[in-house]
Amino acid sequence: MEKANILVVDDSFSNLLLIKDILSSNDNYRVFTENDGDRVLEQLNANKIDLILLDIMMPKTDGYEVCRRIKEDAGFRDIPIVFLTAKVDESSLLRGFELGGADYIKKPFLISELMARVKNHILLKKTNERLKNELFKHSITQQQLEASQMELTIRNKIAHQFLTDPSNEAYNILLEEILKYVEMDFGAFGYLDSIDGRIPASSKKLICPALYSGSVESDQNYVYSMDDIGDIALAAIGKKPVVQKNNVSKLFFTSEEVKCMIAMPVIYKNDVIAIIACAGRQSEYIDHCREKLAGIADFVAQIIYNRMAENIARHQLIHSINDTQAHERSRFAKDIHDGLGGLLSSLNTYISILKSGLLSQTETSGMLGEMQKIVTETAQEARNIANNQNSDTVRKLGLSESIRYQFERIFMNSKGTELILIDSSYAKTSDERETAIYRMVNELMNNAYKYSHATRINITISSAIDKIQLTYHDNGIGFDVDQAMERIKNKPVSGLRNIQERVISLNGKIKIGSAPNKGMLVEIEI
Repeated sequence: MEKANILVVDDSFSNLLLIKDILSSNDNYRVFTENDGDRVLEQLNANKIDLILLDIMMPKTDGYEVCRRIKEDAGFRDIPIVFLTAKVDESSLLRGFELGGADYIKKPFLISELMARVKNHILLKKTNERLKNELFKHSITQQQLEASQMELTIRNKIAHQFLTDPSNEAYNILLEEILKYVEMDFGAFGYLDSIDGRIPASSKKLICPALYSGSVESDQNYVYSMDDIGDIALAAIGKKPVVQKNNVSKLFFTSEEVKCMIAMPVIYKNDVIAIIACAGRQSEYIDHCREKLAGIADFVAQIIYNRMAENIARHQLIHSINDTQAHERSRFAKDIHDGLGGLLSSLNTYISILKSGLLSQTETSGMLGEMQKIVTETAQEARNIANNQNSDTVRKLGLSESIRYQFERIFMNSKGTELILIDSSYAKTSDERETAIYRMVNELMNNAYKYSHATRINITISSAIDKIQLTYHDNGIGFDVDQAMERIKNKPVSGLRNIQERVISLNGKIKIGSAPNKGMLVEIEI
């Protein structure tokens, strides 16, 4: 495939480098640059240029003057010029179009917009050249030439409308222009709401955002769904144009003036993506109209496909953002529950002891100091959670000492509870994993203190080359695991479910065992 030559004219070297780098990412483009408007004609003489991207605001010779000179030269006037401008007021845009500009791109521009506009103008330029070559080779008549020029004008208008108008009005314009070109009176347009080739076309839903009913005023002149279209839609799915004379389907048009109809599938990469139907008062030139409609359908196929693909990509991006936000909200809730729960429980225990009034002045002072440390740690932990950072306690003390430290805080008012922590075969792993393990153990110890009244907690942590194993066992009152999991299923935040989800997020496995009066056993492998 021959490369398209693009000339970028801008007095800013940084802009030239940026645009050249963006366009050069497409192997089908060869990019030339010029920073002086007075040398643009030299570039055009030296290189066969297919498209000019022209900055308006240049110090010596501005873009308007450069455009005027190009359009005055018969050898270059057919080269499309797209203005790059920060001036988007009506008078500035009007002046650019009056001088022969084909389009404009507002600075600062979106990369996707730049690539889309360049792609479409290159396509139009190549189409224009191909049509001119075909007309020249076959020495066609003046009447045929005018018809081809009309088709080119319609194609330009359709492409421009689809590029600049994101609403369904673009489809209305498409239909109106097609009806003018094929010389028929009434029409309907529908596009398939899925362009996934893996889905059978016969099961896709047909949507009709646009309708043109000509002089016929009737609310019955519209397309329903694919099932209602019947034989016409099925023929389109079979990729065959449908022609009906004097027996027009009432599913499309009900006017008595309608004598013939054409339904044409729009096909892109062997997949039907849309259907165009036209109807007319005359039936004498139906074959000629069908040929014209087939040409337009072939031309708009890629434009419609690209538009639908962009819409799908936009929806996927929105869903991705929503999923990310939901995941982040879930993480935040879990981290607050697991990360701050233990600290706040310790603080609550200290307050209960102080309220008992059994401490001496020295003991009270010491406890207040501990409480101040907990408040400071709670604030820091909250900041870490908000910023998605790991726990300061684990980073400073290490995993095992953090667990012992938190145990002392949680069970300080329960001197009969013993912690047996075995970690002789454990080697340090990442802070992220250790923070996750610490928060899981913290949650289990909190549950043991609040609910199970355990007097002994056994924790074993071990690691090998590719995994970490954590075993937690207490001798508390235990519970029915199935009933407990069913009870917490619809709770927004739950300790046991948080632990399960943390393990799953780390590609690990978890097994929970318990029964009334049998304590609790949790085995985790990450």
